[in-house]
Amino acid sequence: MLLTFLLVAGGGNVVKGQLRTYAGILGLRSGTTGGANAILTDETFATTTSPVGLASTSSLQLLFANTTNVVPANTIVFVKINTIGSVGVTVQTGATSTTAGTDVATTMNVLFSPDGTNLYAAVTAAVPFNAVKVTVTGALLGSNSVRTYYAFYNQNNPLDCGTGMAAGKAVNAVLAIGADVTNPLNAIDNDPTLSTAAFLTLGTLAVAGTVSENVYFSGPSTTGDAVRATFSIPPSLLNVGLLGNISIQAYSGNTPIGTPQSLASVLSLDLLGLLGSNAKYTFYFVPGQTFDRVEFVVGGVVSLLGGLNLYDVQRVPSPLIAGASPLSEVSACGTTATVSIAAPLAGITYQWYNTASGGTVLGTGTSFPVTGLTPGTTSIYYVEAIKPGCTNALRHPVQIKSLALPTVGPITGNTNICLNQSTTLSSTSTGGVWSSSDPLIATINSSTGVVTAVSSGSSTITYTYTDPATTCSNSVQATLTVKPLPALSSNLSPVVCSGSVFNYTATSNLGGTTFNWNRAVVSGISNPAGSGLTSSINETLINTTNSAITVTYVFNLTADGCSNVINVQLKVNPKPGIPHILSQ
Repeated sequence: MLLTFLLVAGGGNVVKGQLRTYAGILGLRSGTTGGANAILTDETFATTTSPVGLASTSSLQLLFANTTNVVPANTIVFVKINTIGSVGVTVQTGATSTTAGTDVATTMNVLFSPDGTNLYAAVTAAVPFNAVKVTVTGALLGSNSVRTYYAFYNQNNPLDCGTGMAAGKAVNAVLAIGADVTNPLNAIDNDPTLSTAAFLTLGTLAVAGTVSENVYFSGPSTTGDAVRATFSIPPSLLNVGLLGNISIQAYSGNTPIGTPQSLASVLSLDLLGLLGSNAKYTFYFVPGQTFDRVEFVVGGVVSLLGGLNLYDVQRVPSPLIAGASPLSEVSACGTTATVSIAAPLAGITYQWYNTASGGTVLGTGTSFPVTGLTPGTTSIYYVEAIKPGCTNALRHPVQIKSLALPTVGPITGNTNICLNQSTTLSSTSTGGVWSSSDPLIATINSSTGVVTAVSSGSSTITYTYTDPATTCSNSVQATLTVKPLPALSSNLSPVVCSGSVFNYTATSNLGGTTFNWNRAVVSGISNPAGSGLTSSINETLINTTNSAITVTYVFNLTADGCSNVINVQLKVNPKPGIPHILSQ
């Protein structure tokens, strides 16, 4: 058995934010009185009456524009009428007020008004069109008539507040007893108390099949909008396997957006306990693309298991938090955290609170810094995504679970080293990562902790450890000092003549430097090796050759625990010979 029909919320009034384009031109008509009423937007109507006879018809055509096909392909046009019996509604292209235009293939669904009196015919075509025609067919022994109030289609409107304008139901089940969607309009009745619900059930017996409810919105959404739905389910459905038989699907017109999402994939095992007492739960579903309809389906092989209570369905800016679970839980490490909107929308105001209602706005923006958290506890905050001019925002809870930071063992090892030296630092908390604040002073291997001094100065060494159980990180720091090496500031290339006294005093770039020196035996220099424990050299070297000879003095310098070796290269020139007087 397949039974499909739709219900429209409201009469001729437009819900806030909805933008409709009405047919405003009368086309060809026959058997019609008060035709001009059908191009008004009030609740007056035209009456079209057929002649007597099975094949006899009368009709009324309404145009959105002369000739030009202004209604986009696959757009739903809603025609308000009072009956569907012996009535058909079709669409045409190229119609004018005096010509009928060309009929095109039309898909029609019947929508029932909640007042139980009037109806909507929802018609679509795969090509653009400009006119709709209401046709009534006569009976064998009498005539039939239909009242036509108006025709319209929805336009894209950024100010749309997202209230559902229509709800539909479909039942497709084998051997179903009681399979139905009862009170489908309760899902879009804007009841703030959530005391009424649509009920989707396959009844007490269904070999296989589905029941579904479709909620239609007044035009396309903004990309990033969410479907907000409040529901409850009986405890008998509370296992992941059966929740897999309840799905959600977004559409743009008749085109599905992505694939159906089962309730089992949207929710979590933790939520099953929350719903165990038939409690209401509000969740958000973000299709990720523009949509104008969402479908809830209860299906599969289900028997004696109740169904889904659907209390409220609206289209709203998503308040979902980045990294949050289906229960809106986020984990924070330590005493501070920043929570952020996962997909913020332009033009939406996000306000943050610490109360479910009332209270004071704590902050405004797409993210909110939280301080004063206590590790081991959960703090609840709320965010409200407010669209200008709309009043259907709800505060969405954010449960911040504070986790303790891991304890990290202190940094041990030598943190005062000399230039060009290396050292290894360590911590009792193994498996962390090392880093240096200034690699131009000192580098450190991220895993081994081996430090290499690059230049004199100070660098902060940080050791960060991450707890694999909580993924929380903590760090310890130590200041590493790289001490400079002492160097000679005195002349490194002195010159002396053979036989003259070499008197030299070494000086250093660093105060407190101590010195010692040594000189090896050098060929051509008659002196034996020499050494001293001071900065001074006072000796006479003899060059026994006729050429200059370089003598190396090796200085060992020590300052603040750092040592350096520097050579002084002394050039010893030969002593000039005694001039000879030549006789004449």
